[in-house]
Amino acid sequence: MSDARDSDLDAILARRAMLISTALAALSCGSGGEGSPSVHPTGSTTDRPAVTATASASQSARVPPAALRSWDEVLRDAPPRGIPASVKGAEAQQLEWLERGLSSEYDTVKGVWTGAPDCDAASPDCRSKWREVGKLAKAMYDQTRGPIVAGCGGAGGETATVIGRRAAHRRYVQKLITEAEEHLTAVAASFSPQGEQEWRKILANAKQPPPMPCLSPCAMPDVSTIVQSIAFAKDARDVRSDDAAVTAAIQAIVATFKANRAPSKIVVRGHADAGEKDPAELATARAKSVVALLLKAGLPKDSVTSVGLGADLPVERSDEKGNAAANQRVDFEAVATAKP
Repeated sequence: MSDARDSDLDAILARRAMLISTALAALSCGSGGEGSPSVHPTGSTTDRPAVTATASASQSARVPPAALRSWDEVLRDAPPRGIPASVKGAEAQQLEWLERGLSSEYDTVKGVWTGAPDCDAASPDCRSKWREVGKLAKAMYDQTRGPIVAGCGGAGGETATVIGRRAAHRRYVQKLITEAEEHLTAVAASFSPQGEQEWRKILANAKQPPPMPCLSPCAMPDVSTIVQSIAFAKDARDVRSDDAAVTAAIQAIVATFKANRAPSKIVVRGHADAGEKDPAELATARAKSVVALLLKAGLPKDSVTSVGLGADLPVERSDEKGNAAANQRVDFEAVATAKP
């Protein structure tokens, strides 16, 4: 009896051994023939190289936009600046004030032009850098919202040349602002759609106009600004007296002179472009031809004088196609004179 039980026990143990052996063999086949299974948990170090490679591929896929012009090139292409030695008196002072304003304006634009951060605006670590550019952009927009003509209603005493130069720079700066906006938006978009969206929000806030100041009533000046100028064809010494635009300008100048509350004199200033023949002689001839028209329109002879400034005081770059015509002109300055 004992032998039978022992025999049954031996059979049971043998079957168990066979099952265990079969199971181990199956596991060995599933692991590629190795003696023990090689299963790595998710997130183990063996998985990390694949994740790193993906991130690296994503970073290398970024295509940054083309770079903007250098700031030296921007200044080189800007409209004329500076105060020529031939300009004296009130206009020289006006040009000095204009130069100060332009220097401040261009410095602000430079900060935006060169300030694109090299990181994603959607990243918490980078967002503050884009917001700093946004602050510069707001200062830039606020500076360029002012009027072209200073003073109350154009009565700031500025000459047409000063007004023309400011207008030329304003047009140029607006082009720079557009270029800078497009570049910054492209940079932000090159990192991520979320970064572009964040920058667009910053930009929209920067463009919000400041509160309107409380303005005092304008006091009428004793001598008003003459904003008119008369254009000349290239190398021309005279203008046609029957030209409607010339007639309107002459009439407006005479009316301004008569409306001045204080004694004044009209200074007629002739200009030429550097690309014209003999700019100095041409500018003088142009001024004298316009004086003749003013006298014919009723301006007293002792209240008008003329000066030729050659090509010393351009309002546009003469090497740009079509812009040289703006320098072929006569403009005017109303100067208060002492009472007799």
